[in-house]
Amino acid sequence: MTDKDFIKEVFEIAFGDGAICVETIDYGVNAREFTKEEVLEQLKEFSDNALKWEGEEWWMNLYCTVS
Repeated sequence: MTDKDFIKEVFEIAFGDGAICVETIDYGVNAREFTKEEVLEQLKEFSDNALKWEGEEWWMNLYCTVS
């Protein structure tokens, strides 16, 4: 996998099909263009939310087993 392919895949994971990497934020750009910083911020949010969900699921499993 080339760096270009990797970046394309990561951008699509963060923002969906057709997300494009741009170097700087330009508010006149296409709605599907994002900076690397925006992608990292989105992926961190996904990760944080997944950890919260896993924590809640663990707590519910424990509660249901004990009750």
